[in-house]
Order: sequence, then C-alpha cells, then structure tokens
Amino acid sequence: QTINSALRKLEADQVIRSELFKGRKKKVYLTEKGKQFATDTVLRVIEIENEIFGQWSEEERTVYMDLTRRYLADFREKIKEL
Repeated sequence: QTINSALRKLEADQVIRSELFKGRKKKVYLTEKGKQFATDTVLRVIEIENEIFGQWSEEERTVYMDLTRRYLADFREKIKEL
C-alpha cells in the first residue's frame, strides 16, 4: 500500500482532509472524526502502557528506561551516518 492510497482511504473515511500545496505537495489535516480517533487511540495506548509498567518491578522499569535511552542515543548517532 502506497502512502497516497493510504491517504485516499483515510480521506474517503473522513479521517483526514488534504489540500494541494506547492505543486505536487499536499497538506494533510485531521478532521474532527480524525481528531477524536487519535484522542481515543492515544488514551488507550497510555492506559495499556501504564498497565504494563504497573506489572513490572522498579528494577525492571529502570532497566527498560536505561536501555531505551541507550538505544535512542545509538540510533541518533547511526542516523547521522546516512
């Protein structure tokens, strides 16, 4: 599925609207339906994360955060090589 076909589907579902911008470029905006969907989805994801983290020990959470920070730092360095 291409980005354009994904955008067309979201537009057909009235989740986004788009406007032509500088030639072939498009600006994409969330509709009210899209904003509501995003809000509902984000809140549910936060609830799931909190549920998972709540099941972990303090040590497990610390290890996870340390590894995540290390991953992000290493990732940022590798991206500079592109």
